[in-house]
Amino acid sequence: MSSPNLKTLLHNVNEQLAATVTWLYKNKLCVNHNKSKYTTVQPNNKKDKGSSDQNKPLLVQDLEQVDSYNTLA
Repeated sequence: MSSPNLKTLLHNVNEQLAATVTWLYKNKLCVNHNKSKYTTVQPNNKKDKGSSDQNKPLLVQDLEQVDSYNTLA
């Protein structure tokens, strides 16, 4: 997801997170908090160096935030 407006982006991401949680619950699935992590990405020229990710209200609970990730082939 992307948006030029941070408030709109956070609203949209949180809506999708809520829909994902609902889908998981209805399908009797759950997130493995020991293995699941999340990261946020943005273009290098748009990095906000003055704010902390902890101040941005994403509805991600009990998941570790990481700076980068590896994909398995």
